[in-house]
Amino acid sequence: MKFHLFLVLLFVSSFAFSQKGKMRLSVTSTDSAVSGDLPYVNIYQGGKTINQGYRQWNKSFLVDLLDTGYYKVEVKVIGQRSKAFDSIYITTATVVEKDLLYPGPCIFNYNKGFHPTCLKGHKDKIIPIFYGYPSKHSMKLAKKGKIHLGGCIVSNCDPQYYCTIHELEL
Repeated sequence: MKFHLFLVLLFVSSFAFSQKGKMRLSVTSTDSAVSGDLPYVNIYQGGKTINQGYRQWNKSFLVDLLDTGYYKVEVKVIGQRSKAFDSIYITTATVVEKDLLYPGPCIFNYNKGFHPTCLKGHKDKIIPIFYGYPSKHSMKLAKKGKIHLGGCIVSNCDPQYYCTIHELEL
């Protein structure tokens, strides 16, 4: 009986004092237009929110007591697109350090004379994206499929083309 009690106590204590992983994160602004507002950081594991809150630019913060597994970090700034950093793997008794560049390099830079190609390889059924408050005329064009409405929030790095077949911003 004493041996069984000893095994139960050993098993429970191993879980009670097991070490967890940690993330030390820092959010660095790569665009002076966004550095006036504080970044809001959400940390997820699966669909569950683990940690969230406003953070200072260029100042690291520690998130601890994390279980082993993959995490997603999402950075948002008011009036800007959010950016996700996926597949951050945390293991027991380690500290993963990440400097999150927001918004990062713009992937929507177009050279003069650029003709968009869908990520699936075709060049047809690609229309321009219209940003800002739509007028009656732009609403008619959108209903006809001539333009895609991109929303009222405009940043320094927005896609300008939309594939109507695959519903992708290019």
